[in-house]
Amino acid sequence: MSSGQNSSQISGTTSTASHKPTLREVVDAVQPLLTDQQRLAIHWNIEIKSRPEWDEIYHPNPTVYASIAYEELKHAGILDFAVIQSFDSRILIALHQIDPALNLVFLTEEKSFRMDQLNKVLGFKPYGFSPYFPFVDQEMVEWCAHENIQLITWTVNDEKDIRKMIELGVTEIISDYPERVLRLISGK
Repeated sequence: MSSGQNSSQISGTTSTASHKPTLREVVDAVQPLLTDQQRLAIHWNIEIKSRPEWDEIYHPNPTVYASIAYEELKHAGILDFAVIQSFDSRILIALHQIDPALNLVFLTEEKSFRMDQLNKVLGFKPYGFSPYFPFVDQEMVEWCAHENIQLITWTVNDEKDIRKMIELGVTEIISDYPERVLRLISGK
């Protein structure tokens, strides 16, 4: 449950124990269901959760963490099909040092973040920039297009907001309801 609430706090729900699969378990479950053509068309959106205050408590330091993530993606056979995103620039920098060809995306929830800071924060031009959707405007869309940076906005669930992102021309939309996004993109 990602609402930030304990399920027992939400009316009509109960808490149940569940298994959180590893990346490899997810890949192993999905790959057999795909045709070869689908396997080549799928892009895996991987978010690496990391914060400085979590170092050596919940995860290793960024250099070690990036190396582990890289090897895991490589062994899972999806490295060439992965888009790796993080709010933590340290992880993206460490991954870029391992493999500059990776599709790395800088996530931000800071309204005041200026796009021209992107290269200064990372030290390289990322594959994508991923702001929280209410902060996306025409200027941001045009800047990303000019810089050849994918504009990937998150988490857009309401149809009105999805339509607005489509009209603005963002590159990709992250949503808990991908069927809504696909239906609105197709105009049905």
